[in-house]
Amino acid sequence: MIRRSAFCTCLFFGATLAAMGQSRQENLNKCQSGDSDTKIVGCTALIQAGEDTPENRSIIYGDRGTAYYNKGDYDLAIQDYDRAIRLHPNDTSLYVARGDAYKKKSDYDRAIQDFNEAIQLNSNYERAYYDRGSDYIDKDDYDRAIQDFDEAIHLNDANAYNNRGVAYLKRGGAHERKDDYRRAIHDYNEAIRLNSNYTIAYGNRADTYFAQSNLTAAIADYEHTISAAPSSRTAAGPRRCAAARASGSGRGPVEMAWAGPEARPGPDDSQ
Repeated sequence: MIRRSAFCTCLFFGATLAAMGQSRQENLNKCQSGDSDTKIVGCTALIQAGEDTPENRSIIYGDRGTAYYNKGDYDLAIQDYDRAIRLHPNDTSLYVARGDAYKKKSDYDRAIQDFNEAIQLNSNYERAYYDRGSDYIDKDDYDRAIQDFDEAIHLNDANAYNNRGVAYLKRGGAHERKDDYRRAIHDYNEAIRLNSNYTIAYGNRADTYFAQSNLTAAIADYEHTISAAPSSRTAAGPRRCAAARASGSGRGPVEMAWAGPEARPGPDDSQ
């Protein structure tokens, strides 16, 4: 009878340990989920269990922070990135992630501090230069933005052509705001050369052509933008109409077909 009881006890503890192991694996799977809510549940369970090393806890906090970021909960994301950085202060990606969250809150100076820290830890971290350059554009500091995009392009030559295309695009945006349209178009051309499906680059190049009064080229790029990405009709459609009207081609049915809802005539605009 005693043997049977001991045997049953062993079975019970064995089943309990198996269930605990399965629960942890399930939480790990949830923490790695692409669904933000599921990710938060799984990561929170792992954090509360307290079974991981400091470095692994840092990863878990960072993953949960990313989930909060994707949900638009930037304050909660920053709190988790803070905890992750305390546990692993040399992880450059955490500073960039926290900087991006501050950027979403329009706290550009605080974001730049994090990008600076990431670059100090790893001077070859092109993502930090790229994100800091984007922040400088938001601060209207175009010269510093251009310097950062130059560095991002230099670092990306060997392994990330698409990211370099993004850097050219952003650098073009900085040049355009400085009225340096020729250099802007050069950069948009390079972005499109690197990625022929870069719809945003076509739209931005169209805006630059329009500013140069090169209306034929502007219309062609607007049309390409709308054809490649119908969802851009609202933004590109009215600009395409404006370019067509400025070129003297009028605003007939074709122009109205291209126009987004914002360009459709109101009660007093149909005369």
